[in-house]
Amino acid sequence: MSTSPFTLHVFLSSPGDVAEERKIARDVMAALEGGHLLKGKVRFEIVAWDDGYAAAPMDARETPQVSVNRYTGRPSECDLTLVILWSRLGTPLPPGLTRADGTPYQSGTVWEYEDALAADKPVYIYRRTAKPRIDLDDPELDDKRAQYEAVKRFFGAFTNRDRSLQSGLNSYADSAAFRGLLRQHLEAFVQERLGAMVQLATPVVMPDDPRVLEIVATLTGELQRKNREIDEHAAENAALRGRVQELEDQLQSAIARTLTAAAQPDASPAAIAAADALEAGNTGPAEALLRSQEREEAAQIASPDVDEAQQRRQAAALAREQGALAMGHDVRAALAAYQRAATHEPDNAWTHFVIGDLHVRLGDLSAAIESYLRGAAAEARLGATEDDVVTKHHLGASYDRIGSVLERQGDVAGALAAHRKALAIAEELAARDPSNTEWQCGRLVSHLNIGDVHFRQVDRLGALAAYRTGLAVAQALAARDPGSTQWRYLSVSHNKIGDVLKTQGNGLGALSEYCKGLGITEALAACDPARAEWQNDLSISYNKIGDVLMDQNKCSEALAEYCKGFAIAQALAARDPANMGWQRDLSASHSKIGNVLKAQGDGLRALAAYRKGLAIAEALTDRDPTNAEWQTDAATLYAKLGLVECHQDVEARRNYLLRGRDILAKLKEAGRLMPNQDWIGWFDEQLGQLPADKQ
Repeated sequence: MSTSPFTLHVFLSSPGDVAEERKIARDVMAALEGGHLLKGKVRFEIVAWDDGYAAAPMDARETPQVSVNRYTGRPSECDLTLVILWSRLGTPLPPGLTRADGTPYQSGTVWEYEDALAADKPVYIYRRTAKPRIDLDDPELDDKRAQYEAVKRFFGAFTNRDRSLQSGLNSYADSAAFRGLLRQHLEAFVQERLGAMVQLATPVVMPDDPRVLEIVATLTGELQRKNREIDEHAAENAALRGRVQELEDQLQSAIARTLTAAAQPDASPAAIAAADALEAGNTGPAEALLRSQEREEAAQIASPDVDEAQQRRQAAALAREQGALAMGHDVRAALAAYQRAATHEPDNAWTHFVIGDLHVRLGDLSAAIESYLRGAAAEARLGATEDDVVTKHHLGASYDRIGSVLERQGDVAGALAAHRKALAIAEELAARDPSNTEWQCGRLVSHLNIGDVHFRQVDRLGALAAYRTGLAVAQALAARDPGSTQWRYLSVSHNKIGDVLKTQGNGLGALSEYCKGLGITEALAACDPARAEWQNDLSISYNKIGDVLMDQNKCSEALAEYCKGFAIAQALAARDPANMGWQRDLSASHSKIGNVLKAQGDGLRALAAYRKGLAIAEALTDRDPTNAEWQTDAATLYAKLGLVECHQDVEARRNYLLRGRDILAKLKEAGRLMPNQDWIGWFDEQLGQLPADKQ
């Protein structure tokens, strides 16, 4: 049995310089209203002068503010007023509209704010803290400066002489922060209003309910680790942080939805059992419950008198919540859930990106690139216009992600083109707002990615220039905000510069860079030893230092470093066997230890180490034959096995060398062999040096 939804009238007040925030406010309210948790219970009626469907007509006989009041309604008539300010306060109202004491209103926004206060209606005020950028040659420079000063004077009234706030004020740095802040505030506002409705017969559990948070805490150790580490590169990409937050929001929503279903007077045994299982840390019954609800929603998509777009959004939200729950224990089940969400809502770019990330984790690069391209196309359809900076940022992140996959597949030209598209967007956004950390991080990541492609092309100068540009950005970010992510970027930059110096024969310079990176990573890992990506960074740093020591013929010291890296790689691979990146790292550790053992004359143990590494590499190549990186890993191990003379006959060595050469030859024929991995001539030379078979 359905009941009429409770309508909340929300007045949206702001000057014209925060159009992005006005759009976000509409999106957040639509998402809350359309979510299954509040479906049929709450409807937001947005009151705004720029309503796309009911814009206020401007009557020439009266002032614009009077027309707005007449046709859209007043803040005093609404349940909540949202006031959003940044660089403009708005134009002063004409003499006909004054306060009771005869003083003028500084702008229509100020009038709307005071109208709500006079009626004792809730007012949430949001102030963007980033400083606006003003061109010194702007013909409106004086007006813009005056507007910004007016905003500061307006907020000055909120502060007492001791600098304490006498009125509530919500500050935010950028649009992403505003989205999260507003969603939290609206959820709390809705919860308060629903709780005050005595006539509400069905209990509603909100995502920030203490019971929900307690269950999230129970599941956090495994689920958030899975969400955060979609693959070995996820933590390096600043743009992925939004995806991680979305995953965690979906997890909370899934739990809240399950508890709500169990709290109903006519709750089914399945709903009650699902809630009990969640509290015990078992997500399976909740996934089944949400799957049943998803089927019900999907079945109504084609029904008459149903808003198909809304119905699709609801079914997709249920599918995504199942994916968030499954992420912690069954990657394939999570993939299936997000794929259903994409079927329900094909234009949701975020869903396609997560599907791509899951394909990467499962080792299917061809499927990943298809999903990323679908996501990028969906973002483009949303309208990456000059002013739509959020969509532009997401589109840039998509290009970087596409480039990374193309690089793994050996498509150098495609990878470089994609990364350059991403960099062009990142540079534009960073120039618009140098204080926006996320946009600066996007610029940094693009430079590092471009450096990686140059490095694979044996363009060492190009790689070094890109890496050093990235390092400069990372240093600026770390100095501005000494947070863990920024320092991790700094460590990665040092390691990449060390890689170039090592190939140039500058072992001391490389070792210096690697040690700088290791020092940062050790400090981060000490702060949070359970965080897997920092442990993975430690393993990588130990191996890089070991490589330099091997070049210096310091075998014992190199082995000590390799063993440190191996211990971490082995633990990570055991923790998550589905993470192909960690499996690859373990294979590399076996190979490096084999190098030391061979150099020390212990051929038998070297063979054992190489064969362990090869077993992993062959399993990876079987999983995804399109992954050129994995193919060359296997070729490298075949080469190393072919060079071990003791404990092997000539035919076994020849077989290894032929198999390695065959891999590289096929990659080169397909145009997917990186220049720095073209060792076909070396294989021919080694095969020619083998003694003839004994007859």
